Amino acid sequence: IYKADAIIILADGKVVYHGPPGGACAHFGVEHLADAFVRLEDEGAEKWALLDSQSPVETVLAVRELPPKRSITARFWETMRQAGILTKREFAATLSDRRYLFLAMLMPALFALILIGCHWNVNFSSTIMLTRDLNEDEKSSFKVFWPVLHDAAKGDGIDEESLNFKSQLGFMLGKKPAMRKSLASEDLNQILNGAIDGTKTVFPDKIIKNPLITFKYLSVQVMGISFMGMLLGLTLMVRDGAIFPREKAAGVLPLAYLASKMTIIILATGFQTLIFDGILESLFHVRQMVNGLELTPAEYRVTLAPMMLAHWFAALGCACLGVVLGALTFKPDRAIILLGAMMLPQLTLGTAMSLATTSIPRTIAYVISPTYWGLRASQISPMENGIVLFPPYMRIFGDSFIQSVPLALAGMTAQIILYLFLAWLMLRFRRPESA
Repeated sequence: IYKADAIIILADGKVVYHGPPGGACAHFGVEHLADAFVRLEDEGAEKWALLDSQSPVETVLAVRELPPKRSITARFWETMRQAGILTKREFAATLSDRRYLFLAMLMPALFALILIGCHWNVNFSSTIMLTRDLNEDEKSSFKVFWPVLHDAAKGDGIDEESLNFKSQLGFMLGKKPAMRKSLASEDLNQILNGAIDGTKTVFPDKIIKNPLITFKYLSVQVMGISFMGMLLGLTLMVRDGAIFPREKAAGVLPLAYLASKMTIIILATGFQTLIFDGILESLFHVRQMVNGLELTPAEYRVTLAPMMLAHWFAALGCACLGVVLGALTFKPDRAIILLGAMMLPQLTLGTAMSLATTSIPRTIAYVISPTYWGLRASQISPMENGIVLFPPYMRIFGDSFIQSVPLALAGMTAQIILYLFLAWLMLRFRRPESA
């Protein structure tokens, strides 16, 4: 206020002061300017109303002339000027709110501690057996040999006095009752017949480290990042819910308003990602050494730097989605409902195992789910000739996909632009409050 050349103070529609800011306290006989409004409320505006000759405000009703259209360059510089002013205000408001800063730092640290605590005793290098289909020669051999072995185990068609192959097998299996019972099992018969027909994949192929353990660990990381980002964007919008309509009536541009919010969001999400991934990675290595395990969680995730970048973009994307929700409704109670309603599809599309392999959910995830791209960027699926080497039930992103961190970052960037455009449209067509 004190940087202004002159100020006008209104009370009940009357001008009660017009002049330099420094003279307002003396005019009302108070020490602080805030006390002047208390005095006006107690004593009424009539006592302090200026005469018409003293008032700088024209009291005669007149038709308001619309301002002339400005050029694109002039509008650009006006947007930049307003964005700079609003960004300074956002910084001042954020830094002055010690409680908000404390919670913003506590949340990623708390999430990281909970996540590493839940996975403290998990062995990311545990192995599983992969199976394969039979080739044609194996199918032909099993088709001839298995019925004979199965019948011999069951005792069908065995002649004790005969020396044929089936009878000899039956005699040998008679000395191994446990093996005979297993080979005579109808469940085993169905499995092997399915392998012979090509409908079941049951034969051992090789032993690998279980990728699902690492994928689930990475998915929980992205879930935490997504929630923090969306909550941040929503909070920043709801905090100014009662102010923006009045500022818009005074000429504040929605684009400048969004630019100021995005400046805070970019810095805040980067800071939260740094805390979250830093604590998680540090404690992870401590956990590996304490448990005597390998220093890396198998080979199914990218290195720390690309993963942090992917997490940052995922947090940015979800924060922009929170901005859209905040622009849709500035009321805190409705915003919380929308937060829960939008987090569910984010988590479902982005982290539900096997759901992202189907065409329609995967297409939706491409467009609206930063969580999907964040997980896709941070994991590694071994591939050969463009096909994932895991069995179908382990292919969380389908049989084939382009495994690229830059591609995932490009997908999240497109989503950020989409969400900001939607937020700008909502703010632009939001009705400003009348004076």
